Amino acid sequence: MQKKAQIGTIIIAVIIIGVVVFSVVFLNKVFGEDFGSGNSKDTDKNKNFCSDKSRNADACITLYKPVCGYSNDAQKIKTYSNSCVACQNSEVEYYASGEC
Repeated sequence: MQKKAQIGTIIIAVIIIGVVVFSVVFLNKVFGEDFGSGNSKDTDKNKNFCSDKSRNADACITLYKPVCGYSNDAQKIKTYSNSCVACQNSEVEYYASGEC
């Protein structure tokens, strides 16, 4: 009987670990690689350039997933509510995930 209890405990532990791992992977997919780290460094890896399609969007969703928008001369830096809103500004050349 004690062996069954140990097996049950192991199964529950494996399930909990699986849920935690899945949650972290899911959140990283949804919120980006740096989820929870506060990193939004301006490196080439993190630069997302605005496409013509994104600049010409008819409307943007109201999702709050902040990005840091950078102007062509990199002098104007501003936090936007999401990438769509950032690219609607013709002065924004690229953006990085997270607040400035």
